[in-house]
Amino acid sequence: MARGAHHLRVTCLGLEDVRSLRLLWTTPRRQREVVPAQFLSPREEALGLLVSVFEGPEWRGEPVEQSIQPVPSLLSMPTPWQSAFVPELAGELYSLDCQGQLRVEEGGTYRFDVLSWNGRATLLIDGGEVVSVEGERGAGASGEMELGPGWYDLRLRYSYHGGEFSGVEVLWTPPRGETRVIPPASLRPAGEAITGSASQPP
Repeated sequence: MARGAHHLRVTCLGLEDVRSLRLLWTTPRRQREVVPAQFLSPREEALGLLVSVFEGPEWRGEPVEQSIQPVPSLLSMPTPWQSAFVPELAGELYSLDCQGQLRVEEGGTYRFDVLSWNGRATLLIDGGEVVSVEGERGAGASGEMELGPGWYDLRLRYSYHGGEFSGVEVLWTPPRGETRVIPPASLRPAGEAITGSASQPP
């Protein structure tokens, strides 16, 4: 499993006489144990984007891995570990589909910068394309959008085409603000209600 919060659902059938259940896991280099309470936090909303990883460059089939990443800064990765999320895809072509919602507190013109390494990346807000970039090494492009206070659907798609590095990064510049990575507090993952705390960026 990748670092971050994950959606957990447990279904039990035919257990009328059972008064309690235990949920166990086996972590890397550790013995089997009951999942500690601090890793199960239904009272906290996950922050970040839901990242789906697909084998191949065209987002086909079922994702081979999903995780919540706190910021849309899936940085460039050298060839030995081109997928930071799924080691099995190291050295292989892959694609990412990152979905969630973006919170805007101050209305005005927002600039979005997208940097893509050896592939194609597209940023969409409420279904409309804001930035699209494709190229070798670190190719970048920017776009602007007028946004009022509220929540907006955000989607980032990246397709790795091969090369020494891979990855994608999104920065934003709020009105009268500085250019920086979109903070986790301004993002929430798409899909079903997901509980738990997202991991902090390294």
